[in-house]
This record gives sequence, C-alpha cells and structure tokens, in this order.
Amino acid sequence: MSNTQLLNQSWDYLSKQLTHFEESDDYLSKLTDALRVLRDQSFVEVLIEWYYDLYYTFINEELVPHFWSTFRNHQQLSEDTANTSTAGTTHAILFSTADHLIVLWIGSTDAYELTQPEQIHLAYGVGPTEMVVTWVTMDSTPETTVEFGQSPTGLNTITQGYATRFTDGGSEKRVMYIHRVVLKGLKPDEQYFYHCGSDSGGWSSVYWFKAMKEGNTWSPHLALIGDLGNVNGVSLPFLQKAVAKGKYDAVLHIGDFAYDMDSDNARVGDEFMRQMEPITA
Repeated sequence: MSNTQLLNQSWDYLSKQLTHFEESDDYLSKLTDALRVLRDQSFVEVLIEWYYDLYYTFINEELVPHFWSTFRNHQQLSEDTANTSTAGTTHAILFSTADHLIVLWIGSTDAYELTQPEQIHLAYGVGPTEMVVTWVTMDSTPETTVEFGQSPTGLNTITQGYATRFTDGGSEKRVMYIHRVVLKGLKPDEQYFYHCGSDSGGWSSVYWFKAMKEGNTWSPHLALIGDLGNVNGVSLPFLQKAVAKGKYDAVLHIGDFAYDMDSDNARVGDEFMRQMEPITA
C-alpha cells in the first residue's frame, strides 16, 4: 500500500468518525486540521519525501485505531518509537503511549506548504511587454514577489505585487490568498524564466514563458480546450508535453472544467488548478 492510498483511507475513516464524535472545541479543532492536511495532496508528497519541518497535526489513537495500526506497520514503527523533533531535523513520527497521540511532524526550516506558491498561472497583460503571474497560498505571506530573467540562473529582476484574501463560500469558510504580479518591460517574443513566492514563505519551481510577439503580421498557435476535469483527465499528459515543448503561444479554456468545483469546500477546484499548473505556468 502506498503512502497516498494509506492517507486517503485514513481521510475517509476520520471523516466518518467525526460525524458522531463529541469532544472539546480544542480537540475538534486539532482533528479538523488533521483532516485538512491528510486530504491535501501536496502534504502526501511532502510526507513521502521527509524533508519539511515546521508543522504538526494530532490524531487520536482511540478515535482512529485502524489508521494508527496500518500506518505503524507500513512505516515499520513499534509502539515505543519516540523520535522527537527540533528545527532542522529531517523528520519525526512520535507515538506517545501516555496520551495515545500520533504526532506527525513534517516540515523544514524551509517553508511549509501552507505558504508555498501553488496553482500558478499566467495571463497576457495589456500588451506584448507585460505578463501577469497569479498564484495561491493557503496562508498569508509578508511579500508577493516574482524574480525573473532571461536565463534560469539569472533571475535578477524583482517585481512586487499584491495579495487578496479570499474566503470560500462553503461551510468551512476556507481562507486562501490570491497573489498577483504584473511583469513589465518585457522584450516581445523573448524567452523569460521566473519563479514566484518569497524568502519567508517559499519559492515555486522555475518556469519559463515567451513574451507575446509584437505587431499583427503573425498567427498565434493556440490550444483550445474544454470539458476538462481533474478525474480521468486523459488529455492532460498530451497538453503538458506539448506546452513543455513550446508548441503553443497560449492556451484557451472554453469552460466546463473542474467538475463539481465547489465540492469538498472547493478542494476539488484547488486540486484541478494544481494539476493544470504544468500547463498554465
């Protein structure tokens, strides 16, 4: 069983238990955090890699004994395992027999993914000398920054933007932050490399784009897509490969995407935008 399958199973189990479990507000708050983190695909990927450090979540063994037993066996842990964690350590899983808590401490002195840029996408600005970079973080960051240049190792131009606090309309009233930066002074039809984020919150991978061509004597190469969801998205690998090769000047999505986008308090939409990032960034 993979870590992803394991955590997905635990999510389903926790969700069912939560509907008929009564405890203190503080405990339920911790459990809700556990549910949210376990559901986050980026957290699953971090869990597999074991190199982040700065966040922890609690899951009660009495509430989820099946999850704990499966997880312990999968990770070859014994009940007396007690690896404490401090800043800078690579990972820690703590099982305390005193209070029956599993503590998953995943993190790093690097940024945790709540402030890590995700769902990155580009849009043309008002002319061929502009490009707009937009992304999302799940927590606020002190800066909204794009560093860019004409080589992947020369991101020497720094542009600041702004962030907008967004509250989802679902029952959880999830809060996220939408960041937007306008890159100006680009040379038409030139290739640029960039990453977005901040020193304190974390940086994205380095992506690239070509500025729009100038004039009206050229014909753009466009990809026109529609009816695309995050389940059974069979065209995604083709699109990702074509975009990576620079076959298109722009991608136009005509609608009907991320089916049931508001489901699971809009997490379906978040996952769709993460899957689209190799195309949209």
